[in-house]
Amino acid sequence: MMKIKLIAPREQHEDTLSSPFKLQRVNLPLLAALTPSGHTVTIVDEAFAPDDTNQDVDLVGITVMTDLVLRAYHIADTYRRKAVKVVMGGIHPTVLPDEALGHADAVVVGEAEGVWPRLVSDAASGKLQRLYRAGKMTDLQGLPKPRRDLFPGTKGAGYVPIPIGVEAARGCPYDCEFCSIGQTLGHQYRVRPVQEVIAEIESIDSPHLFFVDDALGLNRNAAKKLFTEMIPLRRLWLGQGTVSLAEDVELLRLMRRSGCLGLLIGFESVQKGTQNEVRK
Repeated sequence: MMKIKLIAPREQHEDTLSSPFKLQRVNLPLLAALTPSGHTVTIVDEAFAPDDTNQDVDLVGITVMTDLVLRAYHIADTYRRKAVKVVMGGIHPTVLPDEALGHADAVVVGEAEGVWPRLVSDAASGKLQRLYRAGKMTDLQGLPKPRRDLFPGTKGAGYVPIPIGVEAARGCPYDCEFCSIGQTLGHQYRVRPVQEVIAEIESIDSPHLFFVDDALGLNRNAAKKLFTEMIPLRRLWLGQGTVSLAEDVELLRLMRRSGCLGLLIGFESVQKGTQNEVRK
C-alpha cells in the first residue's frame, strides 16, 4: 500500500491564500476516485493551505499549469531530495515533457484518467516508467464521482462562497492561436451524459457550482437538456464559454432559470482583423 499525495501548487509570487475567489477543483478528486484500492490518497490545494513537505508519503502527483510551474518544480525537487517519487501532469508537462522530466520521476502527457491506474500500479511495484502517454481521449461516460471528501476544508476561506467544480464537457473545436486547450485536451468536443452530470450535482452539498468546461454549451441540445434538468435543483453557478451563447435566446433563458449568475468570456479584441490574426 502506498501513501499518495496529489498537489495543486499555488502561484509562486502571489498570496493566493488571501484571494477572495477560490474554486474547488475537480481534476485531483477525480484522480483520487480512479486510484486502485489499497492505497491512501490525500489532496493538497495550495490555494487554501500550503503543502507540508515533511509528511510521510510514497508518491506525489502534481498538476501543473505554466503560470504555476516554478512553484511546482520547487515542490517536486523538495520531495525528490527526500527520495519520494514524483509524477507530473497537466498542460505544461504535456507540452514540454522533457523539461518536466528534469524535475519528476514520471510525466503524464495528455489526459491522465486513462493511464493513472496503471501508473499507480507501476509505482507500487517499483516499475514506474518515465513517460505515460494517453493513447486516446478520455471517454467521459461512466467516470466515477470525484472524491470531494478528500478536498481540504473551505471554512474561513473568505466572504465569497467556494464554488464546486463540475465538468459537463471537455475539449474545444476551435483553434485559437493563443490557447492550449486544443493541443492538450483535443479539438473533439466531448459531452458527458446529462444524467451523470445531474447525479453528480445532486451529490454535492453546496449550492454553489462552477462549470469547468472551457467552452460551455457548444453542444446546444445537450446544454439545453442539462440546464432544464438543473432547474428544480435550485443551484447557483458560474461557467466559461464563448460569446456565441448569446445567439441562442432559448439557451440563455434556460441558463438563467437553472441558476446561472455569470460567465467568463474572452473578448480578445473587437476588431475583426485582430481576431483573424489569432484565429479567434
